[in-house]
Amino acid sequence: MDWDGRVRDEGDPEGTGPAYPGSTVADPTPLPERAVQAVRLSRVPAGVRALVRRLGPIDLEITLDDGEPHKTIAELLRLAQLEPDHALLLVERGKPGVRVGAEGRSQQLEPDDLDRGLEHSLQTGLALTMSREALFAAALLAATELTYASAVNLAATAILEADGQEAAIGALLSAMTSKDGLGFRRAAMFVFDRAANGYACVGAVGPGSEREATRVEANLGSPGIHGPLYERWRGIELPAGSHAGDEIAAAVGGAPALLRHKGGLVSPALARLHPPPELVLTRIAIKDHTFGLLYADMQFTSAALDELRVRAAEMLASRAAVAFHALRLGRDVEEHTRLDPLTSLANRREFEVRLAFERSRGRRSNEPVSVLVIEIDDLRDATKRAGMEVGDALLKRVGGLLREELRAHDLGARFAGDTLAVLLPGAGALEAASAARRLGLVGLRREISLSIGVASFPDDTDHPDDLVPLAEQTLEAAIQGGGGRACLSVSGEPIVFSQEAEAAPAP
Repeated sequence: MDWDGRVRDEGDPEGTGPAYPGSTVADPTPLPERAVQAVRLSRVPAGVRALVRRLGPIDLEITLDDGEPHKTIAELLRLAQLEPDHALLLVERGKPGVRVGAEGRSQQLEPDDLDRGLEHSLQTGLALTMSREALFAAALLAATELTYASAVNLAATAILEADGQEAAIGALLSAMTSKDGLGFRRAAMFVFDRAANGYACVGAVGPGSEREATRVEANLGSPGIHGPLYERWRGIELPAGSHAGDEIAAAVGGAPALLRHKGGLVSPALARLHPPPELVLTRIAIKDHTFGLLYADMQFTSAALDELRVRAAEMLASRAAVAFHALRLGRDVEEHTRLDPLTSLANRREFEVRLAFERSRGRRSNEPVSVLVIEIDDLRDATKRAGMEVGDALLKRVGGLLREELRAHDLGARFAGDTLAVLLPGAGALEAASAARRLGLVGLRREISLSIGVASFPDDTDHPDDLVPLAEQTLEAAIQGGGGRACLSVSGEPIVFSQEAEAAPAP
């Protein structure tokens, strides 16, 4: 039916043939205006449309006269207009009535059925014509869809109400992996790291091995977002500059979330996650700005990824993007209280809060952690010669250097006056020396001379509480040695940045 009120089909644009395949209506006489208006004004609940999509195709045989159709008949016509692939309509002229059918059977609806409304009419007709198996499958599918929709809504609310980024990420990944949520076996969030030009893992939930999977099944507890799976994946970065055939580039570009890779993955970084043959990778984005990637799979189970679960994951990622964006905007004032206004690095209070957390974790698990303490060699002379504004500008430049060069989960801070500090979670002595060398060389290329003191747990001390005092001692050794260097110990061989630059090829 063409909704200007004329009966026709797409193959009969002038309205001289049947309205729908199999229809006997060939009369192009316009429907009564009141009938046209009734159809146009009808509203079909979203739940009814979803049910028809789950059960369809269903058959609607509707007989009309020239008067205004019954409200339920008008709604059935509107349903056929909205869901033409799932509600197959046959229109005839005569005494008004409706037959509803499916699977080759149909049932005439009584006037009392029509009087009780659209939902009752469909329920009556389909219950008498469809098999129990088909109805049960549709009900199960609808219940699953409702569960996923509820999980998405609850997660979005939890992210908005979360007390900080870590709690927000926890709410997202919990919704992905909970049996009351989307039920994925493993999930992780990767956030864009400008320094690395890639997406760094900031949280992961789920088992990292068959043994851990057995522990979870035995109800021995699932670790939080910084549990064993995160420890396996924390150093993995999914590069943003992937080529066009790469799965990461496809996800950033908005490709469908479900990936099947029985023939192997193109992305080496994604392959380092050792995923099963099916996985979900979808972007967390506002418009065209992708600030994160959401990963999930069903590893260590025999379950396959169904379309409903995958589409729910995409919806959750979309809702999470809005929630994370609102969370960030809503907490700008709080963020300012944690940042140094001059360098835009963390302030000392924030540094000490994070350091206390890492020290506690180090004492519990012997997890490595390192601290760098940094001074700008020429800062005091520049301030004396040219004034505070020049000194402040130099501090800003070094603050920008740290923000660009540090990893996503590292923390750069203005520690005290002219002194800066860097916290390197999970980094031992070798990684800390590499970070100090990189910062010193980048500073040298920008004509900024840095002195850096380094201390690592457990390499340099058995007590993580000693990290800052030890780093201050090695900083003093670097300054006394003439600056432009990093000292890893008070008496050991320093890393002299000018010598390193001469030995290293140009970047």
